[in-house]
Amino acid sequence: MAVNKRLVIFLLIVIGLSILSIVYPYLKPTGQVIQVNYEREQAILARVIDGDTIELESGDKVRLLGINTPEKICPIQMNKKCFYNSS
Repeated sequence: MAVNKRLVIFLLIVIGLSILSIVYPYLKPTGQVIQVNYEREQAILARVIDGDTIELESGDKVRLLGINTPEKICPIQMNKKCFYNSS
């Protein structure tokens, strides 16, 4: 009985994806483009803390959004690699 239930679920997923693949090219985007004007501020970079964090001359730390890099501090877990090499 569990095999029949799994087969039915599998077939429903396949049928759903098939219908979506047929209909998807006809879906149209809304066409709205929202433009955002961010305020710009000049700052002087003091140092790079790690791949996505910088420190400004004023002492403020800035985390760069949309950038994912390994952290400077090595993880405690032994199965993860440490990408930071102190020199």
